[in-house]
Amino acid sequence: MSDKEPGVGGQLMNVIQEAFDTMNFSNLDKDISAIINNALDDSREKMRQVQYTAQTGRRPDPNQRRQGTASGTTQAPAKERRRLPIKQVGKVSNNILMGLGGAGLGINGLSSLMVTTYSLVAGDPEGVAIGLGFFLPVAIICGVLFGKGLVGKRRLDRLNEYVRAMKGVPYISVEELAKRTGYSEKKVVKDLKKMIQIGIFPQGHLNQKEDYFMMDDVSYQQYREAYNNDLEMERQKDMEAQIPDEEKELRAIIATGENYISQIRKANDAIPGKEVSEKLDRLEFIIARIFEALQKYPEKRSEMERFMEYYMPTTLKLVNTYKMLDEQPVQGENITTAKAEIEKTLDSINVAYEKLYDDMFQQVAWDISTDISVMENMFKREGLKEEEFKTSTMGS
Repeated sequence: MSDKEPGVGGQLMNVIQEAFDTMNFSNLDKDISAIINNALDDSREKMRQVQYTAQTGRRPDPNQRRQGTASGTTQAPAKERRRLPIKQVGKVSNNILMGLGGAGLGINGLSSLMVTTYSLVAGDPEGVAIGLGFFLPVAIICGVLFGKGLVGKRRLDRLNEYVRAMKGVPYISVEELAKRTGYSEKKVVKDLKKMIQIGIFPQGHLNQKEDYFMMDDVSYQQYREAYNNDLEMERQKDMEAQIPDEEKELRAIIATGENYISQIRKANDAIPGKEVSEKLDRLEFIIARIFEALQKYPEKRSEMERFMEYYMPTTLKLVNTYKMLDEQPVQGENITTAKAEIEKTLDSINVAYEKLYDDMFQQVAWDISTDISVMENMFKREGLKEEEFKTSTMGS
């Protein structure tokens, strides 16, 4: 009996024959459907493999199965990585140089040796001159060509090592590339610079420190952006380090104040009541003026401690509580009473904050008063006050 698995026709015949032999036809329909569906699935799988090979030029992985068999859909091939810009510069010319240079070196070197030796034995100075003056220089030139081709070939061999070490990723640190290939970092940098110079990596870039290599312009642009961002962050840190502690404290207070104002405005926007919104508008305006005055007179920041640590948090809590109460679907007695108390308190808060704002200019008023008093005394000593001027005029 053959071990070969029967085809679709053979499987159908076996199922039908078994049904007649047992006279049990209850599962015949299911068995036939299963055989036909399996055959269709196998046919679709073969078509998928043919399409995959045609699209990618590669044979599909036998362990990779399609998804969605029941619906007849197939899994799309995985998206390939972008193609890395590499040119095998010198691949042909290196072989030509090695071939011609090696042949020329062998022929002319051997000819130089034979002619020179024979001429020396024969005592022929002209032959010696030909052996050393013609064949030897040509052999040297051919040797140089062979060496150049050999150097180029070995460079391309190292190129392949570098590309394999990068594992399809278009950027890598020189240190990591050196570790993966076994070359020194100095050797890797020298190779990469030469490969960029001669066009093997037409879009290749080394960073300023020569410790990072990017194979394409996209990666280099991303690196430059990240590098510039790092520089900007370092610059910001240096600038912040030079800012006096008093200035940092003032900035922190201003930032906190702006956050409070923003939260009050957000709650105000959510409250539809016109009367309470007008009170909150006034509250926002006064608080904003307080922080503007603080920026002009930073020496007042020590007097803002209670305002920042108690008044503002409590005010914001009251506003948010009002917003929460106002959002309730049923406005009962307790809710209405609490809202009325908060509205009344907002009036008191506005009055208190206005006074606080005015107090911030107390020193300014004192300074002005002092300046005016000094100026009037000077006018008096100089006889420039209006009353004394009139008296002196009448006496004359």
